[in-house]
Amino acid sequence: MGLFSKLVNAWKAVLQLGPRQVGLYVVYRLGLASGHYRRVTANGETPAAVGELAAVLPLPAPEDLERVLGDADRKALLAAADEVCAGRVRLFGADPLPLQLTCPAPLVHWTDYERGRVPLPLQDLPLADVKFLW
Repeated sequence: MGLFSKLVNAWKAVLQLGPRQVGLYVVYRLGLASGHYRRVTANGETPAAVGELAAVLPLPAPEDLERVLGDADRKALLAAADEVCAGRVRLFGADPLPLQLTCPAPLVHWTDYERGRVPLPLQDLPLADVKFLW
């Protein structure tokens, strides 16, 4: 892709997404390229904003859940929980699969996946769909 094509694509992105979104993407890419994200998450710690998600999305009280769930939904919820306790899980409503909580390959820093240095470990997952990794 030549320089002219890159400039045309950048201009289209600014027109369609707006300068703020394109600017945020540029800052993100600069953070990746400079190693900033690797430095700030080097110990495997998540940034404070991620850890504060519980304050933004508080869990409802058990009484509120009981009030919302009908008898049939409560039974379905308990059946799904029993499956998980038995070591099986239904991903996205599919048939039950063995619950595997270990990663199929040694993990590396997330920026290595993002920059394409290491392929995502999707080969063992059904359909090699990224939602299974998420």
